[in-house]
Amino acid sequence: MFYKNILETVPIFMYGCVSLFTGTQIYNSLLYVLFNLCFTSWPIIWYATMDYEYPKHIIIRRPRLYKIGLQNVYFNKWVFWRWIFYAFWQSSLILFLAYYTLDSLSPDENGMFGGIWMGGEFVFGSIVIVSNMKIMISSYLITGWMLFLLIGSTSFYCFCYVMISYVTTNSQEFGTLLMMLSAPQMYFSLILFTFMFVLVDTGLQYLNIYINKWYIL
Repeated sequence: MFYKNILETVPIFMYGCVSLFTGTQIYNSLLYVLFNLCFTSWPIIWYATMDYEYPKHIIIRRPRLYKIGLQNVYFNKWVFWRWIFYAFWQSSLILFLAYYTLDSLSPDENGMFGGIWMGGEFVFGSIVIVSNMKIMISSYLITGWMLFLLIGSTSFYCFCYVMISYVTTNSQEFGTLLMMLSAPQMYFSLILFTFMFVLVDTGLQYLNIYINKWYIL
């Protein structure tokens, strides 16, 4: 939970450092409010209540498995600060790469620049996708309901952004979706974020499984 919140808020702080803390909001306020409420909350609720590593009958027969929880293997100071650092560098990379590729250095075919709002929405959308994929990678049980909630949450964000980009003519984000879709570097950046973070997350996941085997022997 705190991982995705850091992933969401660090770009705001980092952009404040770049813009000399002008107070410019890079996210749409409505989408920002819906981040925890609709875009990432339901997969986390399902993960926290329905996902488990071992079947219940194995846990009952092997009480040694509780040793991991008693010794705080999955949540201690090292794990806490590791996730803080992990979320910080991920969100910082998303911010700077997005703005260097989609803002001042990359006009579209009409010579127009995307501006801070297009870059901000790309950062926000990337964070929604990365947060939901992190939940899927961390899950032991990939069920139909889990995939439904992950795809549904991401799709609902896409729907909200489409409505803001095409319907709300008085919004700063009006028309930014079309400009974003016409930028080839957007697809490259999104694929880079997705696969790079997936590989890192998968590697850490298998490393944790290997280390934690020593606690259940």
